[in-house]
Amino acid sequence: MRSIVLALLALACSPAEREQVGADPVRADAPDQEAWDVTKTVTRNGVLRAVIRAPHLIKYDRDRMSRLDGGVSVTFFAPRSGDTLSTLISRQARIDEGKRILTATDSVVLVSSRGCALFTDTLRWEEETETIRGPSRVRIEGDDGTETGIGFEAKSDLSTWTLREVVTRINTTR
Repeated sequence: MRSIVLALLALACSPAEREQVGADPVRADAPDQEAWDVTKTVTRNGVLRAVIRAPHLIKYDRDRMSRLDGGVSVTFFAPRSGDTLSTLISRQARIDEGKRILTATDSVVLVSSRGCALFTDTLRWEEETETIRGPSRVRIEGDDGTETGIGFEAKSDLSTWTLREVVTRINTTR
């Protein structure tokens, strides 16, 4: 029955209207790709730098943007040895494919292999410089104490960091 109705509609329509008969409308904001249980590797000159994992990815080709959700993890690797430097987790993230920047949001935690931990709500990893930046509140816990502040910059292995505005510093070493 449906095919008869579509055939009758096609005969009664202009050529432009005929193309629309039976076609599903595509929303302007619809993603170009969607995937589940995604693993993305990031390399530089053939050397593994990071592995990004997420339960769900949607990609917009025109904007060169991908959105990850459902819990995101990023493992950063040392360039020479391939050892794990640090691991980042967040609830969601966005990847700007053109600028090669990953922005993690919502309950962001970065833990280095040395045990140092960074907690914030927004963090941006710039692949080119392997620098992590954030505009908001941050807490960094290490062997020598805890620092909190607003705005930060760090290396992806948390070997060095700078807080723009230090709020508290609690030393635990004696």
